[in-house]
Amino acid sequence: GADPARGVEILLDALTHHRAALERNPDHPEYRTRMRFDLINLSTTYLQVRSHRAAADTIDEIITIAPPSADTILASAAILARASVLAADDATLSEPDRRALADTYADRAISLLRDALDRDLISAETLSTNVSLDPLRSLPAYRALLDRP
Repeated sequence: GADPARGVEILLDALTHHRAALERNPDHPEYRTRMRFDLINLSTTYLQVRSHRAAADTIDEIITIAPPSADTILASAAILARASVLAADDATLSEPDRRALADTYADRAISLLRDALDRDLISAETLSTNVSLDPLRSLPAYRALLDRP
């Protein structure tokens, strides 16, 4: 089967090449798009190896590498939602640290979604039907997004 740890290595190597290409041509839209896809894949693969910090740390680069889009925002929020679940179950952290980190990730996800709603990149209907956001559904701040006029 697939080895997620090896996948992380391969994606990190690919990102080195993406960065080199962007250094030579920083405004090339296709380079930025391909790098964004590999960053999303890297972040998702970090989740598979239960590395929630690394997954969450990749989000800022995902968001800034290409113009904001519904797909990018939803993928990033979903990654943060899953990172929140992993942090809440991380036995290497104390209970207060688990809760704080899980809350931080969830808050970041909700902030991305709120911004996307404000920019009309996504709709409340998308939020109500996207199952990848399920870990956020019980949070008052998420429900507030759904209740917006």
